[in-house]
Amino acid sequence: MSEIAEIPRQTPRSIAQNLRVLRRKIFQWFFVDGAIRVLAVLLLICAASYGIDRFARMDRPQRGVMLVLGLSLLCWVAWRKLIRPLFSRLSDDALVLEVERQSPEVREELISALEFSRMDWSLHPNASKGMVASTIAQGAEAGGLLDFSRVLRGGKFLSNSLLLGLLAGVVCLGAVMIPRSENLKTWFNRNVLLGSMQWPQDYFFDIDGVADGELLVPRGDDWPVIAKIRDGYRSLPDSAKIEFRSKRGTGRTATMDPGSDGDVFFHTLRSVTDEFDFRISTKKVTGEWVGIKLVERPTIDEIALEQRPPDYTGEEASILEIGSGPYYLLRGSRLGVRGKTSK
Repeated sequence: MSEIAEIPRQTPRSIAQNLRVLRRKIFQWFFVDGAIRVLAVLLLICAASYGIDRFARMDRPQRGVMLVLGLSLLCWVAWRKLIRPLFSRLSDDALVLEVERQSPEVREELISALEFSRMDWSLHPNASKGMVASTIAQGAEAGGLLDFSRVLRGGKFLSNSLLLGLLAGVVCLGAVMIPRSENLKTWFNRNVLLGSMQWPQDYFFDIDGVADGELLVPRGDDWPVIAKIRDGYRSLPDSAKIEFRSKRGTGRTATMDPGSDGDVFFHTLRSVTDEFDFRISTKKVTGEWVGIKLVERPTIDEIALEQRPPDYTGEEASILEIGSGPYYLLRGSRLGVRGKTSK
């Protein structure tokens, strides 16, 4: 029996082409499966933050923590279920063995042809070149008759693709509706932008003197907190409370005094020496936290009286010593007060 002179030194074309098609479909499978998980987690995070903030009215730090946790979870799922699978590479041997496992009729012809075509037969001079070439040819023929992609469940991929389209549609619809829906706009401002918009409610409180979430109070002074209900209210509360929260986390609550018309409530802060937060709440409405920021009142460091004689005297202006009065000035003189303050 004559020996065949040349043994193919590359993977049979039919097997290589089938492997390329299989890899492409595996990539598509991984992308669809991972994208489904990412979009599902994104929608769950959005729904959870919407529900919690809508009914529990989280303050800004709490919303910030929720945002960080949600983004961390989303990134972790994207890495584990989408990015890492897409960049992983299954070996040719593993793919061929899986094809043969589901196609027992090929009787290991594919893996034999694959391995034989990669071997350096110059290191095996006693091997039968004819047998090797025949084995590779049989594997190439078997590879040409098989559809490697049938190892993937086509029906499952189709249903996953439809599910991905549905989830993507929901996300796109939500993004389009954010500027059009008052509730979604409020959720996006509060939980994504960490803004200060308030959820729709029967009435809103406006507190005199509050700017950018802070109320400036002179250190040591008594200071009135005046909470007015904004025009356009649907109802008026019977009572209101003011809640305090110190920087150490302790708190207390006090009842506010109502105005005569029922749309204004008052409370006086006594001898304010520490910074803290407060908010106005009723049975139906809980306002945002407002921070008390202490400021020092200006003090007079220097003061002097300056007298400027009439022009006909030809005299220059002079300083009158404080506390040495009474002072006698010429008719037509001008008297001024000069001083320096801490601010």
